[in-house]
Amino acid sequence: MQFPCQGLSNDQIKHYILHCPSDFGGSKRETELACQLFPQKFKDGHLVYSKLNSDERQELYSLQRAHATWFLDRGNLSVTSAKCKKFTARESKICEECDKLRNNSRFRDAISMQRATEKTFKYIPKRHIQDNRLVQLLGDDKLKTLYGNAIDEESDKCNMWTKLAEYGKKGAFKTNKTFSELVELMLQIKKIQEQGKSKRAVRYSEHLHHFFSLLSDSSREYGIFRKMLVGMDPRSIR
Repeated sequence: MQFPCQGLSNDQIKHYILHCPSDFGGSKRETELACQLFPQKFKDGHLVYSKLNSDERQELYSLQRAHATWFLDRGNLSVTSAKCKKFTARESKICEECDKLRNNSRFRDAISMQRATEKTFKYIPKRHIQDNRLVQLLGDDKLKTLYGNAIDEESDKCNMWTKLAEYGKKGAFKTNKTFSELVELMLQIKKIQEQGKSKRAVRYSEHLHHFFSLLSDSSREYGIFRKMLVGMDPRSIR
């Protein structure tokens, strides 16, 4: 019997995915590939990103991705090999190629490396996150943690609400408008449910409407976010 390969996932890998700006890893160095693509622009072997126009930047990104060793699946918070077989007969539901990543030194280094925090996220070069809407919008560590708890099939909703309560005690709601309004929205929906009313009565602020509109570009991830963190119906966004 064949099973869809589910890739690698554990707490360390989930943390890596939620804090990594790129959607792939294990590629060749950006400078090396840029000099290979545009030797006339970088004769001295040093990459100056501002010398590239938008088409050249996209070409460089595509080449980097083509040389990737693994890919990050933010929908399932798992990592798959670039050579993933997609299906496997293994009971673990992890194909042989993905399983090999466990012994890949670059992969082990990547998942153990200290990642950007809420305070340092703003210093990441924009070119590394411009193609990843989810990472851009979940730049806040608190939102990443809630998203991680929401998507974790091994935990239940109580885990997310426990973490939410912890943030409330620490006054986390006061410093981030998106986070604060999401919490208010969840409380609003909870009251509506307790009163036996339809969710059509829910009112979304202009700020959250804009937030959900941007996040919905990542349709798969948004589906998970909407299910657990009370997002808008995509039909209501457009």
